[in-house]
Amino acid sequence: MFVCWLCTSNQHKDHECVSTKIQRLEKQKVLSEIQADNQQRLKDREQELKELKKVMEVAKNSANRVHSETEAVVRELQESMERLQELLEEALDQTGLEKMGQAQEVVENLEGEIRERKKRDTEMKDLSGCDDHIYYLQTCDSMSTPLEVGDFPVVLVNAEASYEPVRSAILALRERVEDLCNQELARSSNK
Repeated sequence: MFVCWLCTSNQHKDHECVSTKIQRLEKQKVLSEIQADNQQRLKDREQELKELKKVMEVAKNSANRVHSETEAVVRELQESMERLQELLEEALDQTGLEKMGQAQEVVENLEGEIRERKKRDTEMKDLSGCDDHIYYLQTCDSMSTPLEVGDFPVVLVNAEASYEPVRSAILALRERVEDLCNQELARSSNK
């Protein structure tokens, strides 16, 4: 604002003059009101910022806690799956050993019978080439009696068939775990 010197001394051209002191007081009053309003808004904004930072800190801590808990749960699930795998491998190995033991016993018995039959076949060939009729007649009766062989247990040769129930159970478990994970993820993402 421009202040004319003539206006202050003799009311030049009907200009209204106010003393600078009075004008300053009026302006200072307006400025004080603006400053008070500004200070109140500043306090409000600082409070909003403080509350927002607090909310962000709580959210960050919550996210960190959930992350840690998720890691722990996943680690526990992995350990459980590893224990399950070990148990399954032991069960499969045990089942395999039992099946192999049964099969080995049958193999040994069959090999023994084959050796006996080959021996008897050789003896029969030797006997049929023998010129001694008395020896032939004495030995022929013992060759005519069948070999004493027990019945061999039936061993299932289809190795996959004996493991099929375990395989089916594992596949069903995998499907249930995947379904459960998908349901939990869907439920947590809807929150």
